[in-house]
Amino acid sequence: MRHILSILLVLGVVVLSGCRATRVRRTDTMAANPHYTGYSTDQLLDLLTAESITGLSQFEVDKVHDELIRRKDIATLVGRVRDSRESFFRTHVLVNVLFHIDDTLVLTELRGIMSNEPELYMYYVVYYVARTGDIEALRILNENYYQYGVSSWEWSAAVELFGEHRYEPAISNLVGSLDAVSLNVVEAAVHSLERLFPDAKRASRFESLQDLREYYVALYESRD
Repeated sequence: MRHILSILLVLGVVVLSGCRATRVRRTDTMAANPHYTGYSTDQLLDLLTAESITGLSQFEVDKVHDELIRRKDIATLVGRVRDSRESFFRTHVLVNVLFHIDDTLVLTELRGIMSNEPELYMYYVVYYVARTGDIEALRILNENYYQYGVSSWEWSAAVELFGEHRYEPAISNLVGSLDAVSLNVVEAAVHSLERLFPDAKRASRFESLQDLREYYVALYESRD
C-alpha cells in the first residue's frame, strides 16, 4: 500500500515551497515610462479601478504597474488601499504593485492598516506581514482561519506560515485541515504539523489520511 505522501502526489498535490512571496522588482534599473511621467501617483492608481482598468490592454496595465513600482510612493499606495471601498482595487494594488516593492516601509505601512477584518484584500495585508513571523499577524490569520475567501492554493500559503514560524496556537486548526477538501491545504497542514511536532512520526509512515489525522488528534490532546 502506498504511503500517504505518495498518495497525495499521485492525486496532483502541488508541492509547496512554504511561501507565496511575489518576486520583488529591481526599481533601481527601471526607467521612467514617458507615457506616464506626467501622471501623478493618484492618477495612475485611478487607472486601476475596476471601472477604468477595462479600458486598458494588459500591456498598458503592466506599464502602469511598472511606473508605480519604480516610483515607490509607498505612503500614497497604502493610503489608497486603506481608504478605497473597492475590493478589486485594494487587492489589485496589493498583489501587483506593493508586493513587488522591496522596501521595509511597505511592511511598516501595511502593519499600520492590518486588522481582524476577514475581507479579501485584508488577507494579502496580513499575509505580507505574517511572512516575517509577526505574532499579531499570525494570530489574525489563525482567528480568521479559512474565512477570507481566497483560493485554497493561496490559503495553503498561510497554513505553511504557522509551521514555518512555530505558531502553536494554530495546531487545532491545522489538525482540522487534515480533513480539508483541498489537497493543497492538507499538504500544507502536514508540513506545518511536522515542524510543530519535530519528534512526531513522519507522514510518509502512515497508510491513509485518516490514520494520520487520528495520530495528530491524539498527539494534540495529549499535550495537556
